[in-house]
Amino acid sequence: MRFFKTCIFLFVVFSAKSQTSKDSAAIINKSEQKIGDSLIAIARGIKIQLADFLVKENRLQTVLGEQSRNIEVISRAQIENAPVQSVAELLSYVAGVDIRQRGVHGVQADVSIQGGTFDQTLLLIDGVKLSDPQTGHHSLNLPIDKDQIERIEILKGAGARVFGQNAFAGAINIVTRRTQERFVSVGVEVGDFGLYGVRLSAAAGGHLLSLSTEVSNGYRPNSDYKLQNAFYQGAFPIGDQKLHLTGGITTRNFGASGFYSPTNVSAEHEAIQTNFAAADMTFNHNNDWSVTPRLSWRRNQDDYSYNYSDATTRNFSLSQVLSAELNGSFKNAWGKTGAGADFTQTYYYNAKQGNHYRSLTEIFLEHRFNVWDWGFDLTPGIMLAAYSDFGTHLFPGIDAGLKLTKNTKLYASYGRTFRIPTYTDLYFSNGANNNNPNLQPEYADVYEAGVKYDYAAGWLFSADYFDRNSFNIIDRTKEVATDKWTPTNINHLDVRGIEGAVTFNMHSRFNDPFVKNIQIGYTKIFDPDFTKQAAFSKYALDFLSDQLTAGVDTKIYGAVGQHLQFRFVNRITLPSYAVFDWRIYYQTKAMNIYAQASNLLNAAYTEQNNIPAPPRWFSIGVSYKLSD
Repeated sequence: MRFFKTCIFLFVVFSAKSQTSKDSAAIINKSEQKIGDSLIAIARGIKIQLADFLVKENRLQTVLGEQSRNIEVISRAQIENAPVQSVAELLSYVAGVDIRQRGVHGVQADVSIQGGTFDQTLLLIDGVKLSDPQTGHHSLNLPIDKDQIERIEILKGAGARVFGQNAFAGAINIVTRRTQERFVSVGVEVGDFGLYGVRLSAAAGGHLLSLSTEVSNGYRPNSDYKLQNAFYQGAFPIGDQKLHLTGGITTRNFGASGFYSPTNVSAEHEAIQTNFAAADMTFNHNNDWSVTPRLSWRRNQDDYSYNYSDATTRNFSLSQVLSAELNGSFKNAWGKTGAGADFTQTYYYNAKQGNHYRSLTEIFLEHRFNVWDWGFDLTPGIMLAAYSDFGTHLFPGIDAGLKLTKNTKLYASYGRTFRIPTYTDLYFSNGANNNNPNLQPEYADVYEAGVKYDYAAGWLFSADYFDRNSFNIIDRTKEVATDKWTPTNINHLDVRGIEGAVTFNMHSRFNDPFVKNIQIGYTKIFDPDFTKQAAFSKYALDFLSDQLTAGVDTKIYGAVGQHLQFRFVNRITLPSYAVFDWRIYYQTKAMNIYAQASNLLNAAYTEQNNIPAPPRWFSIGVSYKLSD
C-alpha cells in the first residue's frame, strides 16, 4: 500500500447529507405565526452561465478560467450518465470532497472538503444558502434530482469572505437547468432490495416543475426508506427584467439503524421535511453596474426517535431561516467593485432543548484589479458579520493570479474563515452525548497556491497546495471510552495537503471518439498538527488521508455507451477501501435506457459510524422526453 500511495504522489507531483404528532404541529403553527410577523431574509452564492463559463459570486462575475481559486466543476455531460442515484454519490467522485453516507442514495449523507467536518461546508442551490442551524447532517437534504442539474461548482478553501458563515472549508453550488423548452418527461427505475422510483417533469414558457419518489426495503434490517421531491423554477417578465422564483420540498422517511447509536443495528427512525423558496431580480445598465435583491426562506423539521416503538425517545426539532440580501457590482477605472449586505433571522424550536432565536447582519466589499498587460489579477475583499449571540467579526481575504501563457495560470489566496456552533453542538444531549452552551466559534487562516493548465478547451490539468490553520475547533471529546461525548473547543488543528486533477474531453479534439472523456483526481492530506486536549476525539481527525478518483466514459456502438467510475479512499480512522460503479446506457435525444451497478465488485467497507456500506446494487431504468 505504501508503494501504491508513493506512486500516486509521484504521478500528481510530476504530472505538473415527516411526519409529526399533534404536539409537533402545535410547535410548527406557533413558530410560523411568529415568523410571519418577522423580517424577511437571504442567501448568496455562485451562479454560472454555462455558455460563457461565467462564475457569478453574487457580486463579481469572472470567467471560470480567470478565477484565482481552486474551483472544480461537474459538467452536465459528466452528470448525465454517471452511475449514481443522488447528488451525494455524484460528489463522491470529486477529489478533495468526502461523502460519508449512513443511508444509501443520499438518504442521509455528510459532505466535507479537504479535511473539514460536515458542519464546515456550505451547500447552495442557484446561490441560495441551504445550511441548517440545527446540524450539518441536514445539508444534503436537497429537493432536486440530478436530471434538474446543469452543473455543480465546488469552491475549495476559505469561503467566508464571499459566502459568510459555514463556508469554512469550502462551498458547493448546484446550478439548476433553466430552459425555454416545452417538454414532458417521465422516468421509471427498479432494482435490488425492492427499489423503485418514478420521476415526472414538465416545462413550458420558462417554467419547470419536477416530481419524484423513490422507495426501497433497504439492504439490512431497519434501513428501508421513502424519498419524495418536488421542485419548481420559473421566470415572470416585469418590464425589462425577470423575476426568478425557485422552490422545493423534500420528505425523507427512513429506518436509521445505527445512524447515531453506539451499535450499527438499532431501532432508530427519522422523518425529515425540508422546504426552501427564493425570489430574485437583477437590474443592470450596459454592463456598467448590476444590482440584485433576493429573498429566501428555508425550513427543516426533523422527527427522530432512538426507538421508534417508544415515544419517550422521540426528539422533534424545527428550524427556519429567513433572509434578505442586496448585492451589486460596479465597473470603474481601477477594475470592478463588488458590494453586498445580508440580513438573516434564524429560529429554532425543540421541546427538550428549548427555543432559540438569532439575527445576523453581513456586509461585503471586494474589488478585482486586472493588469492585463502583465496577465496579473488581484482581488482583496472583506466581510463583516454581526451576530446577536456571538458578537461582531471581520473576515479578510485576497486572491492573486498570474497568467504565464494563454493556457497556464498560477494562483494563490489567503482567507480568514469562520463557523459558529450549531444548535446541536450547543444544546443536544442524550444517553451518549452531553451539551455545551458555552461553546465558542471556530476560525481558521487558510492559504492555497496552485497552477491551472487548459489546453484546447476540455483538456485540463490543475495542482493545488492548501494549508488550513484552525483555532478553537469544535469537536466532541471524552477522557474515558465509557464517558459521554462532550462538545469542546480544541486549541489548534493545522491541515495541509496537495491535490491534483486531470480531465481529457476527447470531443474537443476528435469527431465521435470511442473514449468520450477521462477524469482523474487525487488528494493527499499530510499528518496534521493537532493539539490534543482529550484522550478521544470524534470528528477533528476523522478525514481522508488519501483519495484517488477516476472515471471513463466510452462509446460501445452507435448510441450505446458505458461509464466506469472508481474511487480509492484511505481514512485516518477507518480501513481503506476501493469501489467501482458502472453504468451502460442507450441514449438518444428523447430516450435514455440504462442498467447500472453500484459497488460493482461487492467491496466490504464502512464510511460512517461502523455502518456496513451497501453491497453490490443493480438497477435498471428508462426515461422518455416528449418535446416540441
